[in-house]
Amino acid sequence: MADKESSYKIQNIVATTSLEKPVPLTKLARTQPNTEYNPETFPGLVLRIKEPKSAVLVFSSGNLVCTGTKSVAQVREVIDAVIKQLKKINVNITITPKITVQNIVASGTINLKLNLNFLALEMENTEYEPEQFPGLVYKLIEPNATFLLFSNGKLVCTGTRNKQQLELRGMSELISNILLIILVLSIIGTVWSISYNLFFGKGKFVEAQSRLLSTRLDLVKVNSQNLSNFEVIVSRYSGKLRIEEVNIYPGQTPSDFDLISVVDISGSMYSKLTPLKVASKNLAELINDGDIRIGFVAYSVSFLPGYSTDLIKDIIFLQSVADSWSSQTTTCICCGINQAKNNFLNQSSLGRAKAMVLMSDGIANEKCLEQGTGNAKQDAINAARDAKSVLNVNDNFVLHTIGFGQDADETTLKAIANEGGGQYFKAANGTELIKIYDQIGDEIKIKYKSIETYVRLSVVFYNETDVYMEERKLPEVLETKKYSFDLSKMNNVTLVEIYSVAIDYQGKEITRNFVESIELN
Repeated sequence: MADKESSYKIQNIVATTSLEKPVPLTKLARTQPNTEYNPETFPGLVLRIKEPKSAVLVFSSGNLVCTGTKSVAQVREVIDAVIKQLKKINVNITITPKITVQNIVASGTINLKLNLNFLALEMENTEYEPEQFPGLVYKLIEPNATFLLFSNGKLVCTGTRNKQQLELRGMSELISNILLIILVLSIIGTVWSISYNLFFGKGKFVEAQSRLLSTRLDLVKVNSQNLSNFEVIVSRYSGKLRIEEVNIYPGQTPSDFDLISVVDISGSMYSKLTPLKVASKNLAELINDGDIRIGFVAYSVSFLPGYSTDLIKDIIFLQSVADSWSSQTTTCICCGINQAKNNFLNQSSLGRAKAMVLMSDGIANEKCLEQGTGNAKQDAINAARDAKSVLNVNDNFVLHTIGFGQDADETTLKAIANEGGGQYFKAANGTELIKIYDQIGDEIKIKYKSIETYVRLSVVFYNETDVYMEERKLPEVLETKKYSFDLSKMNNVTLVEIYSVAIDYQGKEITRNFVESIELN
């Protein structure tokens, strides 16, 4: 029987506290070598601690944000280390700061292979787009936790605030929900499974009628001419009514990438900043997925350097800047595009792919001298044209736009996206805005997406292949033969090799050969 125990490891704890005393950031930055402080772009100071390895965001008010630790005890060590450093500049903290855990990030495994297609159909509150990202997002309402699940059983959990929420409630509820849906296999003997409305009814445990000695599916060959650029992982599975995946991953590596998010924080964004901050903080985590740098350009009446960043790889700093955003006045879309263009020119290289993502919730009403058309909307459109003309040297630049809310000027934003060679997205509310940013991020972070195929074994035996492909289309497809028979009337069934005939590319399939065999007692 598959081991249903789970194991996890805390990778990061984000905690906050207050020293209840002002901190002279300029003096701290001048006297301590392990600090980063640029008040022109962000009001906080980053203080790095070597042991335990962590980073603390220090504000002049005495508020601290600690990240990088793996336990609350380590958080306490880090705060004590900060207090010692402050004492060196004659800032004496006499209180014992109260620590509040804001978020725990944990990784682990539930020791079960997962069919993500199946889970996405049966579980509520899931998001699964395998053509964009190979993981399934599963959200729990209580406790507030988000899981990223992979087919090999590995997972990442974020959103919980203490060990009890993570272990006793989050992990336990996740495993309980999955075990109600996935197949539980006894290697020799009677097989128990859930069949998803195919044979025995949706969501019901059933006892298979015959004892199963072995069911084997071997991926034995991939046409090297068709898939010369891909590495094949061969998998074997056992079990009746077991739904599994055969994964084929591209041999290519993610490209070097620079992304600038251009955000509207004009006065009309007053009540909409929270989802924008969440979406932008999620976007910053792309830095973990390869050689990716991210920058923020905030605009209102003009470009706002105090709320913006250079192209960097510091997730903590980016997320802190996003948290600092507050609504301003009017809307100068061309100002944001022009500044992002200049940042690319000054900080990026020709060999790096570049993407600009522009978000606005209103109408351009501030003009730019650089474009000089005398019309704010046309200046914004021309700014996109100018950006593409200087940045798309190696055909590696794109500008996407997002219209947020009912008052967004869709006509102008669509024209900007068209000039920038990108796509326009409509976000009617905050939830849709977060999803759109996540979607854009997933599309950006891996240039060549993984291909996922699955074969379904059932009472009516056949094999089915779904292939999801992006950017790199294959020239040929697979037409698989289908076989059906009644297991209850047969003692031994062997299916010989299924040979595939290549035809012109028409759909989401590729050429491959399978060997299937079933032996029943």
